[in-house]
Amino acid sequence: MALPHESDVREGVPLRLIDPVHTYIEEPFDDYEAVPLLRPVFRDGELIIELPKLDEIREYRERQLELLWPEYLRKLNPEQYRVHLSPELLRLKLELIRRYQA
Repeated sequence: MALPHESDVREGVPLRLIDPVHTYIEEPFDDYEAVPLLRPVFRDGELIIELPKLDEIREYRERQLELLWPEYLRKLNPEQYRVHLSPELLRLKLELIRRYQA
């Protein structure tokens, strides 16, 4: 994961992502597809996109589930799905944790 303003992701530049639990583990990535996780739906109180039909939402969900390995989907002892963070996002996360622990 990266912050919205980080241009490296949009430009396809090789990334160095950090495991948020084991921060000494870094993963270099150079072959990836960046997909935005958030899309604006409302702007200034106005709907700005056409909302999908319920069937389209179901089909999208099925297509997304097909992308996951079976190890992540099993009911008994599923594999943990690790999410790596950009260095800037990790710094922000740690800063927020420190600020709100005080």
